[in-house]
Amino acid sequence: MDIESNKKGAGQRVPSSSVKRRFSELKKGDKGTVFRYVCEDECAIRLQEMGLCPGTEFRVLKVAPLGDPVEVEFRDCRLCLRRSETQSIDVEVHAE
Repeated sequence: MDIESNKKGAGQRVPSSSVKRRFSELKKGDKGTVFRYVCEDECAIRLQEMGLCPGTEFRVLKVAPLGDPVEVEFRDCRLCLRRSETQSIDVEVHAE
């Protein structure tokens, strides 16, 4: 019997380590998944209509020198967001 297949949980997918943070705290190169919206204001609803829903994976492409705006890529599109627009989004940041 193979030692690897005899290990407890062998063959099961092990979740990668992730950290929950606010979207507004992310830096260039961070990758993650939208976890939830803290409040459902007009901007949050609009972002969800555009496809940035809970469960959506994204990547931070660029951050302006003063930190605002932030360019993100998700579902084969790119979007620039103000930090204030991302204050209500909790995300799971994937470890590299």
